[in-house]
Amino acid sequence: MTDGRVETLGRALVAHLRGVLAAPALDLAEPPVALTGGFDTEIYAVRLREAGAGGAVQALARLAEGLSEAGAAAPAQVERALAAAEAVR
Repeated sequence: MTDGRVETLGRALVAHLRGVLAAPALDLAEPPVALTGGFDTEIYAVRLREAGAGGAVQALARLAEGLSEAGAAAPAQVERALAAAEAVR
C-alpha cells in the first residue's frame, strides 16, 4: 500500500468517526499501520486521540472491498461472541 493511500484511509476514517462519535476533535495520533494476515480484508492498526485528552486509543480498521453485507458482518459477529464469552469468565 502506498503512503498516499494510507494517508487517504486515515483521513477518511477520522472523518467518519468524528461524525459517528460526535467527536470533532478526534484525530490520528500517528499514521495507520498495515498489518498482515487478512484473508479477504486489509487490516490497519490505528491510534486515535482527541485534542485535550490525555492519551491515545488503539483500534483496528478492516477494509472489506467486494464483500457482501453478510460476509462483512460475519467477523464482527464472531468478535462480539468472543467478547461476550470473555466477559463471562
